[in-house]
Amino acid sequence: MTMSDTHILDRLDSALANLRVWIEGGEWVQEYANWVVKFFSLLDQLTGKSLNEVSESVRPELMERALWACFEDFLTLKDEAGKSIVDIYLESHPDLDSSTVESLLAAKRSRVGLFEVVEVLEGDVAVLRDILNRGELFRVEGISGALVGQSVAVRVVRIGDVGVATQTVFPMESEDRDRFIQGYEQAYRQVLKDVPKYLRKDSRQIDRARDVALEYGAELATVYWLRQVLKSS
Repeated sequence: MTMSDTHILDRLDSALANLRVWIEGGEWVQEYANWVVKFFSLLDQLTGKSLNEVSESVRPELMERALWACFEDFLTLKDEAGKSIVDIYLESHPDLDSSTVESLLAAKRSRVGLFEVVEVLEGDVAVLRDILNRGELFRVEGISGALVGQSVAVRVVRIGDVGVATQTVFPMESEDRDRFIQGYEQAYRQVLKDVPKYLRKDSRQIDRARDVALEYGAELATVYWLRQVLKSS
């Protein structure tokens, strides 16, 4: 990873951390708390344990990793007017520098996808194959501890021409990988059903369908990963 790429990753981490402090310390804290409950609603069904019980059963740093994934996904939500919490935060902080604004807007647009690790390079850089999007290959900064051939759920934030992985990086076992793919494909087909046939090959409609189909990607990946953590603890 170059010094420039390191700066991009550090800038993103700092911007997200400051935003989280603002959310948890202000008027949005209750709405965020409600989102946390919804985000982890599958836990009880898949593990037989509530969020509090899971929190008591796993190491604090692992639980924080899951909670961070929940926080990142909160940033992508929109209200009835089409505004996200990022938009509201930026409106109330007009003096933020342009690089911070760029980082937060990129995070708002991001989704958690499913990838195969093709190559591991020096400096926490990996070449990933997008399993859900025509097998596209690209370099991602901020991937550490990955193994070639491993399936990973990753939130990739694209800032300029650089793809940066946030802290949402979860190894997926083969069974959970297959469930993730199945859920995505079902959602993708469902979205396209509502698109007129003559538009179904339009790249904008395809991109929109993919984006909508991945709306629950973070929730699924996080809960699947927590279940594996519980099994191994």
